[in-house]
Amino acid sequence: MNRFFIILFMLATTGFSENKWDSKLISDSLRKDAKAVIRLCSTTYERSSVENFTEEIHFVITVMNEKGDPAANLRITYDRNSKVGPVEGNLYDKNGELTYEIKKKDLSDYAYNNDFTLFSDNRVKVYSPSCNNYPYTVEYKYSVEHKGITGFGTWAPQRGY
Repeated sequence: MNRFFIILFMLATTGFSENKWDSKLISDSLRKDAKAVIRLCSTTYERSSVENFTEEIHFVITVMNEKGDPAANLRITYDRNSKVGPVEGNLYDKNGELTYEIKKKDLSDYAYNNDFTLFSDNRVKVYSPSCNNYPYTVEYKYSVEHKGITGFGTWAPQRGY
């Protein structure tokens, strides 16, 4: 009976000691020559009425070296027909330990086509983490409420190559 509780205790403590965003959990085949590894990417559309829907985005990226830094940048585009909900973001070290919780004040908000347009309703919220200890992991969760369905965004298996 005592052995059962000892084994159960050992399994429970080892299961909880491992962080799910620990970079050591990435397989060697994905690590090889990688600048960044997408750990999770989820987009959900929820229709709230005939004309409105909410897009919920959650993604996690581990940056392996300085060449992968652009993959960790957050860019949320919106316009007068959409509204960005609360943005949650976390920065983790190589062991998956939380090192920084991104706050609203960390996000910058710009006109999307500021360089070549005099007036535009298109805007973008941007966050670029500044981390020099590699690998590190970023996690973002946010939602965008859309008014008037003109179409859903295009799907691409990856944001860049």
